[in-house]
Amino acid sequence: MEDVIRSAFDDVNMKQIEIFARMTIAERAQIMFDLIEFQRQKMYAFEKQRDPTATEQELWKRVRRRIELSYDEPTIQRLRKYNYPFA
Repeated sequence: MEDVIRSAFDDVNMKQIEIFARMTIAERAQIMFDLIEFQRQKMYAFEKQRDPTATEQELWKRVRRRIELSYDEPTIQRLRKYNYPFA
């Protein structure tokens, strides 16, 4: 089992793990949020490229729909309950 676990991390740079291990939870969370925002902006740019005449509101709706594809229905309903902007 140990070999299976180790093989899953073959591509992981141990220096990166050491750096992340020294980070605070807040710093790691900030990286996560930055990556999520980067991905949202990337999806927006992709949608804009596909349809340059679409309004900003329509483009963000498309991004939201794409994000929703990664969630199951109960999770989407919980997010909508709290009026998250992406759900």
